[in-house]
Amino acid sequence: MTGGENMNIESKQTYTVFRNDYNQYTFYKLGISKKDTTGKWINGYIRCKFKKDVVVENKTRIYLKKAWLSFDLKEKETMPFIFISEFETIDETIENSKKSAEKSAEEPQRTAEDPFKDFGEEIEIRDEDLPF
Repeated sequence: MTGGENMNIESKQTYTVFRNDYNQYTFYKLGISKKDTTGKWINGYIRCKFKKDVVVENKTRIYLKKAWLSFDLKEKETMPFIFISEFETIDETIENSKKSAEKSAEEPQRTAEDPFKDFGEEIEIRDEDLPF
């Protein structure tokens, strides 16, 4: 990775955002989990940041739509975090799915043409139609 490139994060799973308000500042962490070598689930946290003026409540569950790994330097030490540029809460995802389903239900249903629609109707055969 050279300067200026982002290490993009793509995921279809949900994450929980933990919010901590301290001394007039707001800090966020993203809850992450994985299985250890014995198959037991373990939990961890990684700092995350959002665009300016974005407010996320504590324990909000989100889907990452656009995010990348970044870092701050504090006394020459690298402090990694995930910058979340776009996200969708579970509630927003559910609401969008409902709207999409309602829109589909309102649209007229297009059916394939029935191949048997002429079945049983009388057909006239002329002598010139016969092969003999």
